[in-house]
Amino acid sequence: LGKFAEGEDKNDDSATGFYREALKARPEDEPSMQALCNLYIRRGDRESCQKQCEKLLNIVPDHEGATIMLADLLFMDSDEGAGAAATKRYQDVLKENPNNYTALQKLILLLKRAGQLDDVPRYLQLAERANPRAFSHPGLHYCKGLHHWARNDVHEAVKHFNFARRDGEWGRDALTNMIQIYRNPNNEDMWDQANG
Repeated sequence: LGKFAEGEDKNDDSATGFYREALKARPEDEPSMQALCNLYIRRGDRESCQKQCEKLLNIVPDHEGATIMLADLLFMDSDEGAGAAATKRYQDVLKENPNNYTALQKLILLLKRAGQLDDVPRYLQLAERANPRAFSHPGLHYCKGLHHWARNDVHEAVKHFNFARRDGEWGRDALTNMIQIYRNPNNEDMWDQANG
């Protein structure tokens, strides 16, 4: 019922109520907890999202979705300590799954912000070694494109974004970044506007 209310009815309040009812009946229902986290973040209720993610991590300590969501919440925070905490969470996710390109993308943005781009190639190499087919993954090419763009190597950035541009998940952002590179090849003040 929660999925129906969320998807078909587009009624987040009803969906939240149904997911809470599901958790009353079965307090450790992982899908309901994850769905509540997603609803809270979409509604901008960061505090409730954080609490729900922490509950989920108490039940499933290595839950990738909850870990990334908590890191995202820290990523949104402008506090320098929060950036370091978010970086640590993304690094933890990548230790378990080096091919989690969503976490890798966000880690690259954080390391760019912190002036630590020299750490990025290690994570790109780990992703390449973790899967023999990684060289064909659009997510990896997107992350490589971000890294090269941050280093102002626009030729390599466009090359990698081009590999990702037809993908359903990464294509739209890859095309957007390619357009921004073509509009501003010197990357003067576009980085923060595009990825902030």
